[in-house]
Amino acid sequence: MSALIERLFSLPFKMYAKTIIAVGMIVPSLAACTSWLNPSRPQTPKERPYHVESVVIKGAEEGVEIRGEFTAPRKLGSYPAVILIAGSGPMDRDEHFYGHRPFMVLADELTKAGYAVLRYDKRGVGKSIGNYQTATMDDFANDAVKAIVWLEKQPKVDANKIGLIGHSSGSMVATMAATKSDKVKHIVHLAGPFDDIENILQNQSRDIAILSGKDTAWIETENAWLQRFFHLVEHTPSTQGYQDLFDAEFKPYAKELGLSPRHMRDVFQSLPLAWFKHALNYDPEQTLQTLNIPMYAIFGGKDIQVDAKRNFANAKHALTHEHSRVETFEDLNHMFQPADKGLPEEYVEIDTTFDQQVSHSIVAWLDAVNRQ
Repeated sequence: MSALIERLFSLPFKMYAKTIIAVGMIVPSLAACTSWLNPSRPQTPKERPYHVESVVIKGAEEGVEIRGEFTAPRKLGSYPAVILIAGSGPMDRDEHFYGHRPFMVLADELTKAGYAVLRYDKRGVGKSIGNYQTATMDDFANDAVKAIVWLEKQPKVDANKIGLIGHSSGSMVATMAATKSDKVKHIVHLAGPFDDIENILQNQSRDIAILSGKDTAWIETENAWLQRFFHLVEHTPSTQGYQDLFDAEFKPYAKELGLSPRHMRDVFQSLPLAWFKHALNYDPEQTLQTLNIPMYAIFGGKDIQVDAKRNFANAKHALTHEHSRVETFEDLNHMFQPADKGLPEEYVEIDTTFDQQVSHSIVAWLDAVNRQ
């Protein structure tokens, strides 16, 4: 299962075609691109002419502490605010990968445009405290609600103009958080899935395999691997129980796919089973139907993780508010970088961290909804 097992939430497992991947987040392996050792990242802010503050927020349960950074214009006043919510995997406040810091870049653009911005390390990641391995999307949504509560109390924030920006599966977390807090007035979905996780992963795996030149037999074997994976996740009560099935269930697939059983076992040992169990039962359409707020869904036309064509139609159907919008930027990948094919090998080679046409479009849309 190339498209799933290559990353499964930690950097850097070296598997399948020099690629590592998580649900909704692909980056190349260290072996794939030596340019990572000396990357050019011209968009990373060198000077930040605004208020910058390190923050500590009590998490949604005992033993969880969320740490991050709050930025806002220096001028006195209260400003519309957004919280940035990262995609799958152990992501920090910047969604840092191979020298790229897309959330820092986006926060910089938004703050300079007159917005207060909060971004944070996930529980158990970076400086935040908690258990990442046992956390579900609902847990991450509860942490986001705590972030909202903190944000609305800040003097520099207009508590009536708080929104969420979620990337990839972070957009699902944003949607869940909005159902728990009436303080959320709008959501921006960056490459957000508008389909169930099984379909997303099946399409993702197939598309990567095709673009990577895999033959039909290989793709069919991978699909069988996926189906068995989903079944075991849904019906295995514990991570240990899942690992116990490894030898009998997955060694044959590993051999046929040309993958290392040892590395596959390493992945399973770090598998956040709780997250997957919850994600497989999550219905994005049903959750979206409970909300009546403006949303802006943005896709990259060369995204091979959350396919724009498949998800665009679903988003148009689901986002019914009169001020909602759905848009595709044709030449961009899942990370909103200008891309050739959108394959993960390209990510590290691209100097652009986050295409400015997207950040400018986000600012324009936020300005419009905040004037309503």
